Amino acid sequence: MLCLGSYVGNERTECNSKSFTEIQEKIKIKMTYWSGKHLSLKGRVRVLNIFILSKLWSVLESQDIPSNMLKDFNNLISDFVWNDLHQAQLAHLHQKHIDGGLNLQDIELKMKSYRIKWLRDLALCDDSFVEKSLANSLIGKHGKIVGLKILNASNVYDKQISSPFYKNAVKAWRILCIDFQPGSIADIRRDWVYESILLKDDDGRVFKPPSFIPPYAPEFIYDLPITNHPREFRGRFKRLIPKMNLAFMKIKFSDSTKNEYLVQTNKGPTNINCLRFGEIYDILLKERASPRLPWKRKWEDENAILPTDWSSVWENVHSPLLVNEVQSSLWEMLHRNFMCGY
Repeated sequence: MLCLGSYVGNERTECNSKSFTEIQEKIKIKMTYWSGKHLSLKGRVRVLNIFILSKLWSVLESQDIPSNMLKDFNNLISDFVWNDLHQAQLAHLHQKHIDGGLNLQDIELKMKSYRIKWLRDLALCDDSFVEKSLANSLIGKHGKIVGLKILNASNVYDKQISSPFYKNAVKAWRILCIDFQPGSIADIRRDWVYESILLKDDDGRVFKPPSFIPPYAPEFIYDLPITNHPREFRGRFKRLIPKMNLAFMKIKFSDSTKNEYLVQTNKGPTNINCLRFGEIYDILLKERASPRLPWKRKWEDENAILPTDWSSVWENVHSPLLVNEVQSSLWEMLHRNFMCGY
């Protein structure tokens, strides 16, 4: 069934494929139209961002693009940008202007940004929301970690999530290395003490669940601290329980009364709830491994350009005083592309 531009139904994989196949055909028509406009390199990238790739975003919010179709889309984009004469990897074009790229939107990172935003909204909303109950059901129970509580645990159970949508969403969430700070003890009292990112030993490792848990050992955070006499403990629990008690005393709570998920940004630890969608995308872009830049090494070796000079170089290349054609030519010359005859 077609709903708001996306196919929905019990066969999620088939619906995803059908939705993106239709969009792919529409994008091909758009690319054919714009290919005849004799646009500059930077002009083609702008057309992609504004008029062509925008057809994908609404569907990506609710559906994962199949890996084979993602490859097909990237091939179409590369052909459109380079007019079939490929001169640089798309990964480099995705970079910001200040890093030598052209700000081309990355489909995969867009999708991951949508997933992180969705998990953020679910994690911070009230338990009465039906969307949260549905997400908890789809993520399932792993050990004694239920639903969205998996965000507050290590990644050991991530691959066991049966829903592909939420499995990919949690995988994207892990990229940001988010630090969870609960608002109060009441918010975490039913969290499992094992695999919890809130409870770590002196080496920064989470506590692994034992094969047998005796009656005096803790299971949930509300069981801590254990006040039994140490002589009652047996085996590994003689060392484990004192470590858990110490870890419990070190739990950091947020300055407010609400749960906070902190992401490391240029401004320091920042509440993810304060980040706009574009800022989440930019963080993911920085976390991705940088593409190889042989042209940069050549300029620095042969022309004594310092690594610190590049920010001012790109600022001048993308100056608003220059038209797109000039900016594109300068960009190509700096990349020593064969098309510019350098």
